[in-house]
Amino acid sequence: MSTTETAQPSDKTEKAPVSPDVRKVEDIQEIKEAVTKKIGHIKGIEKIITHFKKSEWIPLIGAMIAILSESFGTSKESVKADLQALQELVGQDKKSEGESDEDESAEDEVAKQEQEEEESEVEIVPYKPGTKEPTISPKSAFKGRVEQFYAQGDTFFTINSMKEYFGNDYKKYIIEKDPVKDGNPTISFLGRPISGGVNLMMLPFLMVAEKIIDDMDINYIPAQKEVRGFQDRLMCLGVQEDGQPIEDPNIPSPHKYGLAVDLDPDFNWPNHGRGDIPDEVMLAMAEAGFNLGVMGDETASYYLMNDFMHFQMRYLPTDPAAQALFDKYPIGRRYWEKVKPMLGAIRQQTIA
Repeated sequence: MSTTETAQPSDKTEKAPVSPDVRKVEDIQEIKEAVTKKIGHIKGIEKIITHFKKSEWIPLIGAMIAILSESFGTSKESVKADLQALQELVGQDKKSEGESDEDESAEDEVAKQEQEEEESEVEIVPYKPGTKEPTISPKSAFKGRVEQFYAQGDTFFTINSMKEYFGNDYKKYIIEKDPVKDGNPTISFLGRPISGGVNLMMLPFLMVAEKIIDDMDINYIPAQKEVRGFQDRLMCLGVQEDGQPIEDPNIPSPHKYGLAVDLDPDFNWPNHGRGDIPDEVMLAMAEAGFNLGVMGDETASYYLMNDFMHFQMRYLPTDPAAQALFDKYPIGRRYWEKVKPMLGAIRQQTIA
């Protein structure tokens, strides 16, 4: 005779869910301790502690989620879903005094966090606001426009004349602080400081070039944070595969005498082709008394088409062409009158 088995009661009694009102303090305390130990250095921990002391549970949990989202990459949608679930968990339908404001505060906390992240990721474009788009013409179309400036006069500073004029005391001519501006800030060009400084006698020409470019009102400023100026080195003929420069042991660089500046060299090496320096800047530098490339070549035609970053001084400030330039652009005259006695004192010392 078979018997029907009767279901026996389980030894384990199923626990009823704990109500949110009972659990929330314990859960919040555990979360607070974990956050304090593991991510106490993260911005916002003070807000978490403040909310906890005031028993402001929703703002507290919202601040925690915002921090955890930042640390572990939780998506915005997930954060918002978690907030909604937590609001339901602690009985937002009670609408007790001040709870609706706390709800908004929690969402504001997340929104503020998102805004700070977005602002920190914004790339600052290194170009000033302008009304004209700069032009970058192909080499073939650009060559003749620049050479007309170079055909107007000889180049005074050649490889040999640099050595003869400055001798071994060339460093005495280098200046890093602006002698005209109040407070003598670091000399800058087109809004960028000039690393190493420049030769005293080149400074008026740079100021004229900057004035011409500014008057064009084009949307341009060098992308790199510095303009390359004085460097006590030999002529660079190129770059090796490992990035080291190839220098000619017999030819000093015009940078050695502070007579040249390079604009955005990382983007305008000869192997970069035309480069990205606008036509307007090239023409302004030519008008202001600069060659592009090799010393001693009136037209600098080879380097003109193959070394777009490099601008070097053509003639002395006392040259008639320079004086006419300073008459046309008073800022050049102002700088020349300031550096002229400084140059005279250096020349007197070197001769003596």
